[in-house]
Amino acid sequence: MRILYHVTTLASFRSILEEGLDPARSQSSLKAVFLSGGEFTAASYACMRDGPHVMLSVDVTSLDPDLLGPDNYELPDLLEQMDPESLGELGYHEGISWSDVSWRHSLAIADQVAYYGIVPPSALAVVDSEWAPAPEGIAATPGPR
Repeated sequence: MRILYHVTTLASFRSILEEGLDPARSQSSLKAVFLSGGEFTAASYACMRDGPHVMLSVDVTSLDPDLLGPDNYELPDLLEQMDPESLGELGYHEGISWSDVSWRHSLAIADQVAYYGIVPPSALAVVDSEWAPAPEGIAATPGPR
């Protein structure tokens, strides 16, 4: 895994190009940058905010792995739905808190992770995806895919 995805509004896109993705600007109670393992998962969050959106790919090799953590949105519900045997195969037990799950397992189970650092602009590229086409006037950029 080398690439993760993030969808943002076109209104936020310009500052992200200059400053990167900053967890301090997160609108979630968990101050983190949320990243998805696939384009479809990332695009599914676009409906949470009005306006045109831009999908970004994130080069994971540019991130500090110690700042990656589990996602708090879908993971808690998915953990509750897992049978004890499946949890045991991952080294977990029934009733485990989402916050005790590794980021790699969060990605495998929920297709999402949280990043608690700033994602630098150099790690980002615009993606023209069937799930979130690049807005008119915004060209997809070469970069990680």
